[in-house]
Amino acid sequence: SLMVDDQVRALNTKLPPDERETAITIIEHSGPAPEACLTFVQDSSVAAIIAMYYTLHAAKQKDRVGLMRVLGILANCDRAFDDPFLHFLVSLLIHMGDEFATEDFCTVIFDEFFYAGITKENVTRHILKLLWYIYPKLPQARLYTLMKSLTPTSQHNDA
Repeated sequence: SLMVDDQVRALNTKLPPDERETAITIIEHSGPAPEACLTFVQDSSVAAIIAMYYTLHAAKQKDRVGLMRVLGILANCDRAFDDPFLHFLVSLLIHMGDEFATEDFCTVIFDEFFYAGITKENVTRHILKLLWYIYPKLPQARLYTLMKSLTPTSQHNDA
């Protein structure tokens, strides 16, 4: 359903403007992902893998809305915090650097997705890698919050 929503949004931008139709289409296909998507990803490993591939596809296409819709779903999937997926995702997010200037995009990427797995060491490494490339684009308040949350505590080893 997420891919259909992407196609509807793309087609909607090409049609002549009709206020009523456009508003309905945007609301239906740009809002939060359907609840069924979340349920399927939580219950089925196949659905989780498909959602991960869709996420990488949306990031490669620089589809801001599609990416924001699916990352909230993947935050509930342990497999989404494995190194291979995070490596590809971060490398694609680096190319979307200008999007990080907006607070809603940062909220989804960091607060909804990455913070869900921040207790894992590899997730912290991937966040730092992403920050290395995008920190000039981030709002100062967001950068400060990220740096504060990534500061090592006494529980971290000194290695």
